Amino acid sequence: MAKRSGQLAYTLIWYGKQGMVEKMPFDGEKAARDYALAQFPARTQDGIVAVEVRKDDGTVVSARQAPAKSC
Repeated sequence: MAKRSGQLAYTLIWYGKQGMVEKMPFDGEKAARDYALAQFPARTQDGIVAVEVRKDDGTVVSARQAPAKSC
């Protein structure tokens, strides 16, 4: 998604047990957050353990972590 003039861009970052798995750009915080929340349950089935939404300056504006699995 293209960055619009005068508007902050956001990055959705998916994490697995070994670190960063995927980065996705978004124009708006709400779009990135809503996508992360909608996809998180399915992505945890694929080994994703956390997701973050970050501003261009690196500030984390939203984060979610999968619950720890008991032995």
